[in-house]
Amino acid sequence: DTRHYQAKVQFERQAAVGQTITTLSHDIKNILQGIKGGSHLIEMGLSGGEEDQVRRGWRIVNKNQNKIYNLVMDMLTFAKDREPAFESCNLNDVVSEVVELMEQRAEEIGVKLQSLLDNSMPPIAIDPEAIHRAVLNIVSNALDATENKEHGIVQVRTQYDPAQFTARIHVQDNGVGIPREELANL
Repeated sequence: DTRHYQAKVQFERQAAVGQTITTLSHDIKNILQGIKGGSHLIEMGLSGGEEDQVRRGWRIVNKNQNKIYNLVMDMLTFAKDREPAFESCNLNDVVSEVVELMEQRAEEIGVKLQSLLDNSMPPIAIDPEAIHRAVLNIVSNALDATENKEHGIVQVRTQYDPAQFTARIHVQDNGVGIPREELANL
């Protein structure tokens, strides 16, 4: 029984390590994609003498440097639960930033990336870094799902319901979909 228990514990540890590596790899890939997009804008701006485009690209690169820092800090405190860092901000700004980061990738793979933002969205208390990371992962997955589609479309939409004081983010794509047998694992 003791050996069986030890083997089970070891298996669970290895599964947790594998899941952690997968999650970190996904986050790092998304951040690097943002840096790549910002670098591309800087390069285009420099070659065309467009200072505004260089500044836009630099803002993207700089934001992603901060995201790398935050990811590393999260990894350092992995043993502890991360407390949400709530602040009042505009959810549309967070979503717009994700769309801007993923525009180049969408263009490279021939997918139309659309954003439809609810202009009635008031400032709300959210953890912008956590929301950004979650939306970036979902949009990245949606782009992956539509990559080989002839007319791939990914739509990112915000919605505010003042009656219930709820804000929602919808990410929809016309990609391959999730196999039915994997839906229970989401």
